[in-house]
Amino acid sequence: MCAETLAITPSRHYPAFLLGLTPVVADWARGTIINGVAVAYLNLTLPNVDFTQNVTSRITDFSYHGLANLAGGSLLQCILITAIIMYMIDRKFIRGAVWSFLAGLLSFFGLIHSSNLGILYSKTDDGWQFTVGYATMMLLFILCEVAQRWKWIEGPEREPDDLSSEEWHEWNRMQQLNRESQIS
Repeated sequence: MCAETLAITPSRHYPAFLLGLTPVVADWARGTIINGVAVAYLNLTLPNVDFTQNVTSRITDFSYHGLANLAGGSLLQCILITAIIMYMIDRKFIRGAVWSFLAGLLSFFGLIHSSNLGILYSKTDDGWQFTVGYATMMLLFILCEVAQRWKWIEGPEREPDDLSSEEWHEWNRMQQLNRESQIS
């Protein structure tokens, strides 16, 4: 599936696609670690504590906290991270700002970067921290858009992004033929 996706994706979007997969990998790693620790410490359980806290309380050799945050809502994160990076690469800063705002909103309510749903604003919650990060990214995109309009940053990528894969391949083939005819 990934190979087919890379085959129809413009090469400039490869980093966005591959970095967008990291939350799913983190979710897989979190599940593997919890299962491994659960088997290793099967007989060492704390009374009146749920299973996940029992398992994660035993993990002391490395920081599990960041992995758990990256794994929370991993499928939504994949979509959001990929879209944000794609629009950053294409220098379409307003679209990147909109996706960053959406990611901040979802992290504030615990749909991503958290295993708890709700309004995450207390000191022990991480949702508000990710919201601040995404809001900062949104402001940076807005500043880049202003700089782009003042011609301090190159304009957005001109390649169409609303074509089907077959239409995009045909468009790309025509562009290559035009470049070759200009060279000769």
